[in-house]
Amino acid sequence: MAVAQPSNAGITSCSVASLPQLVRIIPFPAPTVTVSSAPYVCAGNVAVFTASTVDGGATPLYQWKLNGGNVSAGVGSGDTTLTITTPASSDVVSCVMTSDAACVIDPVAVSNNLSVPVIPIPVTGVGITASADHVCADSLVSLRLYLSMAEQHLFLNGW
Repeated sequence: MAVAQPSNAGITSCSVASLPQLVRIIPFPAPTVTVSSAPYVCAGNVAVFTASTVDGGATPLYQWKLNGGNVSAGVGSGDTTLTITTPASSDVVSCVMTSDAACVIDPVAVSNNLSVPVIPIPVTGVGITASADHVCADSLVSLRLYLSMAEQHLFLNGW
């Protein structure tokens, strides 16, 4: 059954001439996120973690996790970086990124888990001892200098 529009009555063939159009086919995005940081942090310093994304889109969303729990808003939630003010060597950091890229099928990407060692500040000391508390003019006094770092001791002047 053929139906013709009233203005098309009597037309038996149709031919259309148009300019060629370029059609760009983009692949489906495959969002990924990777967390990185310095190889270690010294005790008393902050630890900074950075999320690097592929196919995140223009404004991806970030949810940081610390030891498996969500980091609360205002402390790195939504940002590409997370700063931990009192890090511990046992802390495990990860990030969940939600992509807003066009044509994305699965917008959620979960990062690697990252733990950064916290290096303790070494206990250091310098000391000096004398062989006598009171000395007279022209008497000999033996001074002993020692330096210590943690459990290592260096003794000078014959020690």
